[in-house]
Amino acid sequence: MLAGRFTQTVAGIVPWAETAFKQLWEKDSGMATFLLAWELGGGLGHLGRLCPVADGLRRRGHRVVLAATDLVNACRLMSDVPCLPAPIHIPQTPRTIARPSTFADILYNAGWFDTDILQGLVSSWHAMFDLVAPEVVVMDFSPTALLALQRWPARTVLLGSGHACPPDVSPLPDMCPWRDNYPDRLRATEDQVLAHLNRQLDQQGAATLDRVGQLFARVDANLLTTFPELDHYPERGDGDYRGVIGQLPGERPDWPKGQRPRVFVYLKPSASCDALLSELRRRELSTLAFMPKCNAAQHGTLRITDRPLAIDEIASSCDLAIVNAGHNTVARLLVAGRPILALPISGEQETVANNAARVGAAKKAAVDRPEDALPALEAMLKDDTYARAAQQFSCKYADFDVDRALETILDSLEAQAPGLGRSSS
Repeated sequence: MLAGRFTQTVAGIVPWAETAFKQLWEKDSGMATFLLAWELGGGLGHLGRLCPVADGLRRRGHRVVLAATDLVNACRLMSDVPCLPAPIHIPQTPRTIARPSTFADILYNAGWFDTDILQGLVSSWHAMFDLVAPEVVVMDFSPTALLALQRWPARTVLLGSGHACPPDVSPLPDMCPWRDNYPDRLRATEDQVLAHLNRQLDQQGAATLDRVGQLFARVDANLLTTFPELDHYPERGDGDYRGVIGQLPGERPDWPKGQRPRVFVYLKPSASCDALLSELRRRELSTLAFMPKCNAAQHGTLRITDRPLAIDEIASSCDLAIVNAGHNTVARLLVAGRPILALPISGEQETVANNAARVGAAKKAAVDRPEDALPALEAMLKDDTYARAAQQFSCKYADFDVDRALETILDSLEAQAPGLGRSSS
């Protein structure tokens, strides 16, 4: 079991890590130790959010450690921050819910269907807490870390787009209502997850819960790095919305010569992607496509790059974006007033695409159906309704500033650290 192997890994690194940490972390007044945790989810959006937080806390003189599920990119992007592997469960296909629709389904796939797996994961987190001794734990999509902290003397902060911060309601909302889900199956999964959650809480000597969502209300702060219109849970009510923050390092866009509108493409390979790129090239529109793991190429007015691009500069210079609908990318584009053709490939991205479409600034198409995607492109090129709605969104948040949003988050994190005596923003 992975959790057991992780525990052994932590035991193996403790001797050298303790020495390294002690050398790096001699106690100074006004300093605190922050553990930033990223447990679930793919892509680089989580690191894009955590990198500026880590940099900002270090700039303010604090110690920072990162626990990440993707150590290769974490170490590459945070070379000055000690990085540890986050304990995760690798689900086996027969026990996996292939199309998770509620947050309970996600927890089930993360190992919350089995008492022994959950105990192993919690024990691994406890080993890390012993090693790092954090005063504040900041969690980006890290539900098992939160579970492990229920009897731990550290302040707890949730940080994320809202997807990993479900509201305290029961049953948990169905994030994919367009699917043919069976309410009884969803509720049965939630009941099973709650039973294993409570068994683990009982083992920790912590109070058990009536609802899964209560766990995520047991935090000291829940900082939502999104806007109310893009929240995955519109039924949340009042939330502490801070707006989108952070971006990974990227190159300046080098637009190929071609006709306007300029089109930015950020898609994983698919049938619709191939058809759209061919059509954009046929129309001789200036098109810049970021496609990771694809070969860089230039085909007339179409330029394909496998190197990350600076999203802020892309958002300020493109006229239309065609994306898979990752939250951070969509939020950045909308703040800049850019319309979006969305081709989601997951339930979470489908929710983001639906929210952007509800604003009026996006149109959704099927990622595997060119006969759906091509007419959607035609509609967006002919109809400026989407662009006007995107501009309205941009005007609403004209005063939003990414750097200022980050500073308010850093202020709030410092306010959680014992003894610093700073006020939250």
